[in-house]
Amino acid sequence: MELHSKFIFLTSILFFNLGLGLSFHYDRRALSMINGSSSIIPQSDPFQPAIDVGYDGRALTINGKRRVILSGSIHYPRSTPQMWTSLIRKAKEGGLDAIETYVFWNAHEPQYRQYDFTGNLDLVAFLKTIQNEGLYAILRIGPYVCAEWNYGGFPVWLHNLPDIKFRTNNWVFEQEMKVFTVKIVDMVKHEKLFASQGGPIILAQIENEYGNVMGSYGEDGKKYIQWCADMAQSMKTGVPWIMCQQDNAPDPMLNTCNGWYCDGFKPKNNQIPKMWTENWTGWFTKWGDKEPHRTAEDVAFAVARFFQFGGTMQNYYMYHGGTNFGRTAGGPYITTSYDYDAPLDEYGNLNQPKWGHLKALHYHLHEMEQVLTHGDVQTTDYGNLMSVTNYTYNGRSSCFLGNANNGKDFYVTLLGNNFTVPAWSVSILPDCKTEIYNTAKVNAQTSIMVKKETEAEEEPYSLEWQWRAEELDHWNAKLNMKKTTFMVNKLMEQKAVTNDTSDFLYYMTKFPVYTKDPFTRPNTTLSVQTTGHVLHVYLNEKHIGTQSGYQFTYENNVQLPRGMNTLTLISATVGLANYGGNFDTVDTGILGPVKLTSKLNNDLIVKDLSTNKWLYKVGLNGEEEQLYNGGGISKWHTDNLPIKREFIWYKTTFKAPLGEDPVVVDLLGMGKGTAWVNGQSLGRYWPSNLASMGGCDATCDYRGAYTDKKCLYNCGNPTQRWYHVPRSFLRDGENTLVLLEEFGGNPSNINFKTITVGKICAHSYEGHRLELQCQGDRKISRIRFASFGNPAGNCGSFDIGECHSSMSKHIVQKLCLGKNRCIIHVTQKTFGTLHCLSGEARTKGVAAGCGCFGLLHHKGCALRESKLQSPKHISKFLNLPQNSMEEPRKHQVSLRGASAKEITRDALLEKVSHERELRHFTRRATAAALFIQRVWRRCYATKKAAWQLREEWELLLTHGSDSISKSQISLCVLRPFLFFTEHLSLKQQKFQARSISCTRNCFMSLLESITSVDPNKNFSSLATGTNEERRVWVYQTRKLITLCSFILEVYGSSSESKDMIGVTSLALRLVIILSDLKGWRCISDQNRQCAHRAVQDLIRFIGSRESGVYKAIGKYISTLVPPSERQSWTDDDFLITASVITLALRPFHVVNEDLEDVTPVMQSSVELYCMFILPIPWLVQRIPALLLPALRHTTVLIPCFMTLQVRNIIYFVCRNFWGMFIQSCSSVHPVPRCHT
Repeated sequence: MELHSKFIFLTSILFFNLGLGLSFHYDRRALSMINGSSSIIPQSDPFQPAIDVGYDGRALTINGKRRVILSGSIHYPRSTPQMWTSLIRKAKEGGLDAIETYVFWNAHEPQYRQYDFTGNLDLVAFLKTIQNEGLYAILRIGPYVCAEWNYGGFPVWLHNLPDIKFRTNNWVFEQEMKVFTVKIVDMVKHEKLFASQGGPIILAQIENEYGNVMGSYGEDGKKYIQWCADMAQSMKTGVPWIMCQQDNAPDPMLNTCNGWYCDGFKPKNNQIPKMWTENWTGWFTKWGDKEPHRTAEDVAFAVARFFQFGGTMQNYYMYHGGTNFGRTAGGPYITTSYDYDAPLDEYGNLNQPKWGHLKALHYHLHEMEQVLTHGDVQTTDYGNLMSVTNYTYNGRSSCFLGNANNGKDFYVTLLGNNFTVPAWSVSILPDCKTEIYNTAKVNAQTSIMVKKETEAEEEPYSLEWQWRAEELDHWNAKLNMKKTTFMVNKLMEQKAVTNDTSDFLYYMTKFPVYTKDPFTRPNTTLSVQTTGHVLHVYLNEKHIGTQSGYQFTYENNVQLPRGMNTLTLISATVGLANYGGNFDTVDTGILGPVKLTSKLNNDLIVKDLSTNKWLYKVGLNGEEEQLYNGGGISKWHTDNLPIKREFIWYKTTFKAPLGEDPVVVDLLGMGKGTAWVNGQSLGRYWPSNLASMGGCDATCDYRGAYTDKKCLYNCGNPTQRWYHVPRSFLRDGENTLVLLEEFGGNPSNINFKTITVGKICAHSYEGHRLELQCQGDRKISRIRFASFGNPAGNCGSFDIGECHSSMSKHIVQKLCLGKNRCIIHVTQKTFGTLHCLSGEARTKGVAAGCGCFGLLHHKGCALRESKLQSPKHISKFLNLPQNSMEEPRKHQVSLRGASAKEITRDALLEKVSHERELRHFTRRATAAALFIQRVWRRCYATKKAAWQLREEWELLLTHGSDSISKSQISLCVLRPFLFFTEHLSLKQQKFQARSISCTRNCFMSLLESITSVDPNKNFSSLATGTNEERRVWVYQTRKLITLCSFILEVYGSSSESKDMIGVTSLALRLVIILSDLKGWRCISDQNRQCAHRAVQDLIRFIGSRESGVYKAIGKYISTLVPPSERQSWTDDDFLITASVITLALRPFHVVNEDLEDVTPVMQSSVELYCMFILPIPWLVQRIPALLLPALRHTTVLIPCFMTLQVRNIIYFVCRNFWGMFIQSCSSVHPVPRCHT
């Protein structure tokens, strides 16, 4: 191997992991199958501008040709412009011809005549992206959209216009609707985006699902829908207009179908094609609901049935659901995630097997386009919901075998061939002889998505938090002067006040309570009736309760003082209603009554506050200050992080995760609120809202009609725990996450992760091709299972069946291992002839894993992508000689020189030596790479275990029993605490807010145990127990003392350490009690000698270097302020300093009658005392005067001077402490007088 090749090999084997030589080149056919090109997965024709769009009774016509149109909904505001291209390309690769979208009025005109078409609201840019990717567009202007979008897409200011009535024969509404519709149409026309102008838009929609609610509006509804048709037609777009769910759509409007199944839909006349504008691929989720799932088999069944019975245009709602950023979610109570179980998930990943199964169906439908749009149709009904439909055109026949029975398979003979059609499925036979597709037989991979730890942060589990309390307003004279407030003598509907500029509205009032009022009694009840959605109640500026619901009455017993009382009600919306007849009139907020009730002599006394003077304020002060941008006028706090408190703003910084995988933030532990990243809203969060436990399906049977109550999952878990952080929201450097916590939560567990394909599996049928693919640049790193024959089980639990090709796994490994994408032809030609299952169809089961393929499976990928991207970096990282990884010289020494003379012996030896050295470096590099991987994994696994253990430990202390034994203290409290504290705090050499909280709780539990007089509950009694108990006690107490030394050191080196004062005091108190036999409450005469030995051993450890006590004490005393700078001693400082001195002198107070000799217990202590404490400058002045006599005591001075035998050292000590020690110096040894 040449030197240059070896350098390339070394570099690749270390960090680039290029498959270790397993490169793979697709043949043209395979490549075209993957890319969806016209030769294998074609659209019926290459994309061409649809200059002329028309229709007849069979299909839409584009440039005079009937077309099968497969479309998918992608809403531009539910993703970001940076995601649009990828989403549309994936839709095209999935076999779609068009993208459908609504136009969102309230997003574009949030305030009257103030328009916004920027960022992810750039409708024109979105339509041009569709055009650039070679797809058509269907523009649903509405402008009512439903879509689980806030207020159905209507701006709330529209609601507050005088004399307006929505969606009916009302002049005010119709004029505003026309203004907006004309603006959108003119904008699109200006950019020449209608098909008649050479653009992508082939259909436009006016209104939306009006037929479902038209009866609510009576005759005015009929007049209104006619007006809509006339207005739309007058705009002369040059493309057909459609109305969905509108059986009586006025001409020339085309009526279409929405629903889970539309095979039975019939247009209003036979001159209109059968079109399906919303095929619901799943369903939306509300807070507190379980998550619905619609199977790939059922969606494919619905599509195939639609085309079996004459359909030619269908649209998936949704093809990509996306995210309800900001306050766009409707409902109310629609979640921030709008995943919808669509073929592309919320983050834009392929939702497999749904995406792949539908892709194959689209290919076959496009292949049959001519016969479907021109052929003669004959359907034979076999009874029991079984039918065969034959399309015949120009001598070609294509057949659909449909079985709508949800329990029985269908056996049919067609043209001499026997076919079995599984229950609730459709088989497609393009020549009526060969089945090429069945909706119940999924030949696509199933992708199991995983959330990976971010590789961008040193502490992925522990973000540093800052906080600010929301400055809540209550009734006062100054507040009434603000421009943002007003006062009226009634309760007002929330939309009318806020114009939906904020979720929050203050209702504030005051009322007197007199001496003889019955409302001063304890049985007084406050009652507030509200139409939702969340209510926070404050009485006399104190929070007394929070409640949520659709329409509810809040009740609470209150104690009212005499005099003037204030009542503050904060009403919060969680999305406005978006569907139903007259949905715009659904009230929100507090409409009353608000009243106080009490009993006097069995009579009910009521005080109605509804007609009081009410002071209103829209929004929170933090919103007004724009705290979500991370700034604000007031300072953010870093200490005493509050948890479980309502209305707290939290802020932290983080680095963007490496790579291109979608990013999510885990908000488990939080209550309810809103999240922002770099000032951009991720939407509302509510992880404390759990789905109920019952009603989830262990298995999901695709057979039978689907509803949103079928195939539910996620019971008992947060409705939404993970929240999408689009990559475009992130910066390369530091990013800011801001949370407005409304209910009260704990941000300690918040972390960021990336989502990718972790495992893939598939169950394919003989005669089909199976495509396996990992996400991004990840490779198929492992083949877990492969069997061709009749494998048992399903994805995740495969097993080899009775019939099995022994070469299955080897062949799949050869085809796929180390590749991002591979294709397997499931045939006997690929896997060898099988004599078993003769005459029966064979299947192929595969399970594989995705990852970084090569030596460095995990961390190496991150290093490759970020830091070590050149040989120079690799050389430095592995500590190799700088020239060992440099590019080889262009002129290599060869066995034949340029003049054809033999190479000299010295040159040959030099070459051999160079290559031997290179091989040596190669081995070192490989070994180093493996070592790095092993160490990193061990460290990572340990930290992860410590983090998880801390979570469980916190739950134990929160929900544990008040009565806990000494063994439980040792095993369940102290043992896990010492483990996770060592790995998350001691090794990191820093204490974070959560660590302080855990330490405080642990020390308080220990002190409570140690001061107990019950030996069964006293932790110290372990020191006098069995040999094993004594051994455990010694180990754990030594660990505790080391930890307390660290805490003292952290406290002493912190300039602002208010949050450390409490835990430092507890730590010192704990050590002092443990090392003083008088503090042990559980000692009897029988075990006193054993306890004395335990204390002696503990004091000996305190006086050793291993404990770190004297080093920490020295550092602490050095930070005490000299007298010239100190104003006075605070109680906290004095208490801690006194404890420190007590601890420093503890080894000197060991019982010891002979003061002329230093006992072994004291020897080490004296040396450390002389080393770390005596040399501290201004020692006497730093210590409070009350503590100085303890330092002068002969039990301290004599051992020190006996240790300091050298005269000049004693003289040095005297010079520093002349005022304190001069008399003692003279009495111990005849030393010279000390002079200043």
